[in-house]
Amino acid sequence: MISLFPRFKLPSFFLLAALLFCVPAWAQKDTSPHSEATLVSESKSIQPGTPFTVALRIRMEPKWHSYWINPGDSGLPTKINWQLPGGWKAGKIQWPFPHKISTPPLMTYGYENEVWLLTEITSPSTLAEKPVTLSAKVDWLICQDSCLPAKADLKLTLPVTNSAPEADARWSTVFAKTRKEIPAAKSDWTISVEKSDKPNGVALQLSPPAGQNLDWTGEGIYFFAAEPSIVEHAAPQKIVKIGDGFRVELAPSEYSASAPKQLRGVLLAPEGQSWNKSGDRALEINVPVEKAGSASTPVAGIATESANNSGAPTLLIALALALGGGVLLNLMPCVFPVLSLKILGFVQQSGEDKSQIKKHGFAFGAGVLISFWALAGVLLAVRAAGVGAGWGYQLQYPLFVAGLVILLFAVGLNLLGAFEIGVSLTRVSAPKTSHGGLSGSFWSGVLATVVATPCTAPFMGSALAFALTQPAAVALLVFTFLGIGMATPYVVLSLNPAWIKKLPRPGAWMETFKQLMAFPIFATALWLLWVFGLQTGVEGMVYLLGALLFLGAAIWIWRRAGASTPARIGALLCAILAFIVTWNGAKLLPVEATASAKSADGKIAWQPYSKQKVEASLASGRPVFIDFTAAWCITCQVNKRTTLHRPEIMDALAKNNVVLLSADWTRQDDEITKALESYGRNGVPTYVLLAPGEVKPRVLPEVLSPSIVMGALEKLPPRLAEAGD
Repeated sequence: MISLFPRFKLPSFFLLAALLFCVPAWAQKDTSPHSEATLVSESKSIQPGTPFTVALRIRMEPKWHSYWINPGDSGLPTKINWQLPGGWKAGKIQWPFPHKISTPPLMTYGYENEVWLLTEITSPSTLAEKPVTLSAKVDWLICQDSCLPAKADLKLTLPVTNSAPEADARWSTVFAKTRKEIPAAKSDWTISVEKSDKPNGVALQLSPPAGQNLDWTGEGIYFFAAEPSIVEHAAPQKIVKIGDGFRVELAPSEYSASAPKQLRGVLLAPEGQSWNKSGDRALEINVPVEKAGSASTPVAGIATESANNSGAPTLLIALALALGGGVLLNLMPCVFPVLSLKILGFVQQSGEDKSQIKKHGFAFGAGVLISFWALAGVLLAVRAAGVGAGWGYQLQYPLFVAGLVILLFAVGLNLLGAFEIGVSLTRVSAPKTSHGGLSGSFWSGVLATVVATPCTAPFMGSALAFALTQPAAVALLVFTFLGIGMATPYVVLSLNPAWIKKLPRPGAWMETFKQLMAFPIFATALWLLWVFGLQTGVEGMVYLLGALLFLGAAIWIWRRAGASTPARIGALLCAILAFIVTWNGAKLLPVEATASAKSADGKIAWQPYSKQKVEASLASGRPVFIDFTAAWCITCQVNKRTTLHRPEIMDALAKNNVVLLSADWTRQDDEITKALESYGRNGVPTYVLLAPGEVKPRVLPEVLSPSIVMGALEKLPPRLAEAGD
């Protein structure tokens, strides 16, 4: 018998308790491979209310490095989580300017050998004169050919005195040197930023103070962008000398949807030069971007660009893709069973007046459109909260999948006549004197949209990726076109009743057809049950089957015993039990799925995705094919069977020495979400082919065929194919 609540065997419970008891001891251990972190105070003591500076000192083994606030094409910035006594405050990290770390085709920004990251600490104005211990949890990434996460729990104890603190002479020189490397906020130079002649590109205009003669050639000037996806890190920065100043042209990132409104970062002067009289080599940049030709220092020969039509072609293309993708979404296997019932509704309405039929068409369209707006609102809210989300993201949550299984199971029972709930979500019958049928059409549009989320139709991927990188108004417009595309066939059919008359005449066959449609609905529920099993394991699947059993019992009691009070109580209790069982099943831990497809010679096989595997494979000269997939994605499963796992495709991938990585998005995974965003996508399926030495990835269409994959492999540089021989 299945317990309604999680079970613990006695030995397992005590083992878990013992492990939890040991956690604090583990947390104190310094796990920092190839590097060592310590806290260093600039002063020997603390004076109440007086700010003082503490440095996080990270020493690294030769050829190993850590990262700046923007790590560039890969990596993670160092994080300090201060754990200070009440009333204490810690400022932001003061980052010295980074160094370029080139690992073609990637460019990263970071530090080698040793780095000091400064933080200003402020104590309360009243403190007892006794030692105070400051604590911090530090996380950083230490990399060479491979990358390893490092962390440390650090402590620093300092005495408290009412006298002015004395500087610690041991560290005075290194603190002064580090401060000279922290970008200065002011300069005598005139600096502006304008859009360049490259789409989404920008250029820095640098003019020295009047009367200052420079012997610079410009060689050695470099701009470190503080934010990712603004500039192409690995692209050369073109320096052009114009008069007494310079123009620094920055290649746009291929993932930037538009030119930035504000350019932030660090501008580094050539070795031995500085931006001000204080001798600062690094300068903090935080400058608004002007349209071409409108900057404070005009430059001849730069093409102007109208701010009104900037990005308009991209928006028009995205809207066209959204419209086409919405129409094709109707043909996806997860949507078609529900929409077949909509067609049945048109058959039922063929004898009604034209105005009533139009109302049903518009009610269905309204259900689709409002559902897309609601989904867009949720996605934008999640994005605003700083959480990655994309199309179908809600299916990463087992509880949502379970709810969809239960809903489809109930719809199937309704179609078979097991119960009646007034107007079914999937029925569109509407007596002329009733408005209930119109609500049925509306909810059938809602249901169609809900069951459409596991599917990604052709054209949708690019449109969704564009939408989720744009302002809310633009994103909502793209989702509106998706909804219009999905609803259009049915609205058009309702506006042309003459076409409806060409459908078969109403008759007894309609009841049979309605019952037959229950089985595709059950098939969809079965597939989602399989998805739930992948997320929670076999035990989770059994829990959900138990919930369906209780739901079936609730429906039977209600139908058999009528609407009496005992029947209602019994049905309600069964429904509550179904919810409890579902809730407990959804909390079970997932079971990792592994892809088993291999090439005939066994040289290559699908491996779980990780960013480190991508970087290591490219560094070794091997191309990488990433399959962003999910168990709940029908298109993904079809592509596997028709293309990716076919023997001839696997052999071709092996011949080209390709590393195969499966990025499984079945359950929420922030690393995979960020990887999708880095390739300009927000949902699955997405297929990416990366070649060593090539900066731009090749993103394949959502619907694959053997010829598409073969064509992409043929475009690989010849030396890559030779590497596999």
